[in-house]
Amino acid sequence: MTVVQVASPEFVEVIRLSDGADLWWSDVDGLQPPVRAASVPGDRLRFRFRGEQYEIDRADVTLSDEDALVVDACGTVPVSLPYDHKQASVKGAGEGCGK
Repeated sequence: MTVVQVASPEFVEVIRLSDGADLWWSDVDGLQPPVRAASVPGDRLRFRFRGEQYEIDRADVTLSDEDALVVDACGTVPVSLPYDHKQASVKGAGEGCGK
C-alpha cells in the first residue's frame, strides 16, 4: 500500500522505531508522499525512509486505494440513512458555505 496524502504534516506524529522518538511528519527532513507502507498491529502503518523505520497511525493518512478525507463540508453532499441511529447533526454546520 502507498501513503499518498497526510492531512496536516505539521500535526501528524510519527515514531522513529530505532529510538522510540515521537516526531512530527514535517520534522522528518525530505519525507513526502508517496510512501510505501505496510499494516502493523494497533491500526498503524510502518514505513522505511532513508534507512530508518517509522510508524504512523493509520487514521492520519490517505492511501492510494481510497478517497481523500473530507475536510471541507461545503464540497460534499450530506446523506442521511433512516436506519442509522448513530448519525447526528450540528446546528449551524455548513452555514458559511457560499451558494
